[in-house]
Amino acid sequence: GVQTCALPISPTAFDRVLASRLGARAVELILQGKSGRAVGMQNNQVKDHAFDEILNEKHMIDLNLLTLLKELSI
Repeated sequence: GVQTCALPISPTAFDRVLASRLGARAVELILQGKSGRAVGMQNNQVKDHAFDEILNEKHMIDLNLLTLLKELSI
């Protein structure tokens, strides 16, 4: 078998606030009749962008962050 982490992992307060902020923006967009958009954080601000815009752009990956994520993953 595969060993997994035995510690319970639950969302932090930061996670919950972030989810609330992103969810609130998604609801605002729906109420405005806008669809086909992704909601996320950019420079500590809630932003939304069209999927087409996101998929057609090149995105840079922070290799140091990627290495850290790999080192910390189980």
